[in-house]
Amino acid sequence: MIRSPLGYPLEPGPEASEVAAALQGEHTARGLRLVEPSSTTFDADRLREMCHDIRQPVASIIVLADAALSEDSIPSAVRARLGQVREHAEWIGDLLQHLLDPHLVRTANGKSYDLTQLVSKVVQAERATYGGDLRLRWSEGDMRVRGDAIELRRAIANLLSNAIRAAGPDGTVLVELHGIDDHVLLTIDDSGPGFGMIRRRTGLGLRAVARGLKSYGGHIEYSRSHMGGTRAILVLRAIDSLER
Repeated sequence: MIRSPLGYPLEPGPEASEVAAALQGEHTARGLRLVEPSSTTFDADRLREMCHDIRQPVASIIVLADAALSEDSIPSAVRARLGQVREHAEWIGDLLQHLLDPHLVRTANGKSYDLTQLVSKVVQAERATYGGDLRLRWSEGDMRVRGDAIELRRAIANLLSNAIRAAGPDGTVLVELHGIDDHVLLTIDDSGPGFGMIRRRTGLGLRAVARGLKSYGGHIEYSRSHMGGTRAILVLRAIDSLER
């Protein structure tokens, strides 16, 4: 049994191995070779060009949604869906800008964010398409952390997406947010089959999460969930502890 930095019992699995390898800069994790993204000028230029081109239709979606929302005659349910469409389009636009201008990424010296608000947005977005039971709980207290809002939201969305995929359309996913000592912990439990029992994908999402968190001292821990599946814990330094 492995113990995490916060004392949680960890059980090794393919997901945990990939994240651990990414955080430690290793090239292999339990026989799985981690393929580094291409750094050639050609690929980088193509990525920037594609992001630039996608921004225009995303901006058009926002404009069209605003135009529809300005109509007084649309039903309230349609208005709510249009608001979700607009929010998703804004998120995609922010992500594209983030990819086009990587120097804008903020580290621990950047702005502070209320993690409760970021988590609530991600959960609300997933509820629009997930048919299972998705719950969100948080405790009282200051949940502010420093970092980059785009990187934080990417981390939350990736972990939640993995839990939803593991739980399945009839499963349960529980998201909890609370503080402990000098940290803010986001815990995601699912009712899925657990480590190694779902079809693995490329692991690109998990590696991206690990890379983003590393810049401001965050990391991910895994253990067995009381719900039968996997527990993923996103560990971030509380803003108060950073200012001491």
